Amino acid sequence: MDPVSTFRAEAKEHLDALEQALLDLEQQPDNAGQIAAVFRAMHTIKGSAGMVGFDAISGYCAAKGGVVNLTRELALECAPKKINVNAIAPGIIETNMTKDILADPKQKEGMQAGTPYPRLGKPEDIAYAALYLASEESDFVTGHTLVVDGGWIAK
Repeated sequence: MDPVSTFRAEAKEHLDALEQALLDLEQQPDNAGQIAAVFRAMHTIKGSAGMVGFDAISGYCAAKGGVVNLTRELALECAPKKINVNAIAPGIIETNMTKDILADPKQKEGMQAGTPYPRLGKPEDIAYAALYLASEESDFVTGHTLVVDGGWIAK
């Protein structure tokens, strides 16, 4: 699959997982205000390939890096209107997109070994990051890429 198609597929997968996690959270009465807050802010979701390089996928990494800078630029344009623009950079998240890779015990072990936190990510990890960025508590946060990867890019 070419980098653009890969990017589109990954974005759709993360957005679908986020939507499902938010629907699950919406069923909990104490989260109703948080769910509504998700829709008052703009967010992009991208992977950690925009933060670090990967061998042999330069176009893909460049596209992801472009999202980081687009987030910054849109934040500058939207800040006067009190619209926050942030991005979420997920690491390895257990979703339908990663299920085939994670089904291989050797590949899963390698991915877990590369993640300092002792587990892989779940869609809820991304959902809670989005809830924070959409909440009033993050009102002064804009132009930021929140990395949710268990410490993968910190090493």
